[in-house]
Amino acid sequence: MASEVTYLVKAARLRPTCVVSYRRRAFAGSRMESGMRLTFDMQLQGRITALTVNEPAHNHYFMPPDWLIMEVKVNDRIPDWMTALIAK
Repeated sequence: MASEVTYLVKAARLRPTCVVSYRRRAFAGSRMESGMRLTFDMQLQGRITALTVNEPAHNHYFMPPDWLIMEVKVNDRIPDWMTALIAK
C-alpha cells in the first residue's frame, strides 16, 4: 500500500497544500454491530504554510473549537437505531 501511494505521489507530482490536526475519539461496534465504527473529530486546526513536519508553525482553528465532526462507517447499512438518532 505504501509503495502504491509513493508511486502515485511521484507520478502525479503531488505536493502538500495544507496540514490538518485534530483529536479523535473512535468507537467500534459491539458483537451486535461489529461492522460499525463511529468517530468524533474535535479541535480541528490547520495551516497552509510551513508544510513539513519539522518546521515550526502555528495551526489555526478553521471551525469553532467546541464543534466536532461525527463520522459513521458501516460495512453494510446503518442500523435503524443510528438512523433515528442522527435524524434528531
